[in-house]
Amino acid sequence: MDFFAHQDRARKHTGLLVFYFVITVLIIMATVYFALMAVLAFSTQNKPNAIDFFSFQPELLVGVILSVGVVIASGSLYQTWLLSGDGSSV
Repeated sequence: MDFFAHQDRARKHTGLLVFYFVITVLIIMATVYFALMAVLAFSTQNKPNAIDFFSFQPELLVGVILSVGVVIASGSLYQTWLLSGDGSSV
């Protein structure tokens, strides 16, 4: 196989890996959101303003999206910075 065929195959695999990465980030965000909902629902179970586990909490969802996004973006930027040297670190 020649160089251009390898390059085309690598581009196709890169697109697939980016797709998997986005799906994984969305799954992580959903998992954190539902875990926080469960903690809030069970910690306030016998109180007057108890949070129902099945009720949608948009403020919590936005907070989860922002916080998980910041953690993942900062980790990605840190790794990019570590690997952006002359190639010897790879």
